[in-house]
Amino acid sequence: SQEDEKIQIGFFGGEPLLEFDLIKEITAMVKNHKSLRSGQTGLSMTTNGTILTEEIIDFLIENNITPCISCDGPPEVHDLNRHFPDGRGSSALVESNIKKAVNLFPLLPVNAVYSPNTVQFLPNVVEYLASLRVKNIVLSYNISAKWTQKEADMLPQIYALIGKRFVDFYSQGKPKYIN
Repeated sequence: SQEDEKIQIGFFGGEPLLEFDLIKEITAMVKNHKSLRSGQTGLSMTTNGTILTEEIIDFLIENNITPCISCDGPPEVHDLNRHFPDGRGSSALVESNIKKAVNLFPLLPVNAVYSPNTVQFLPNVVEYLASLRVKNIVLSYNISAKWTQKEADMLPQIYALIGKRFVDFYSQGKPKYIN
């Protein structure tokens, strides 16, 4: 990399916190790498929000790792695609961990993945995440889903509603970043 270039390293895919010991090892390697200058490297992690213990939170804070929690919206939306192997929805645990994390990481990004079966709920997703005091809302479409023209035709109206709400947040003095 160029001398003044900032290097971003992200832990994601599946659930990285299942390999917490490996994350600690890699983080130590990065921090102690002889070729890296202080402040040159940023670390981030995207988690499904189900494994967020005090030990993990302390580690993230101590090592300046920016967390991102995936939450697809209110329970009736989130639990459609995100559940435990036994079929139980993960929304209650994820919501609890978002409430905890947003106090420690005020600009905590929350990633809501939407699919053809949930795209119509996006305005509700934004409202729900805002009600949890999330200021950084990332809306990501499921690139592996089978999208049709029907869903594509819905997007202008859905995003117009989200855009209006974006303006409302600013007008109320409660700005949100909505990607």
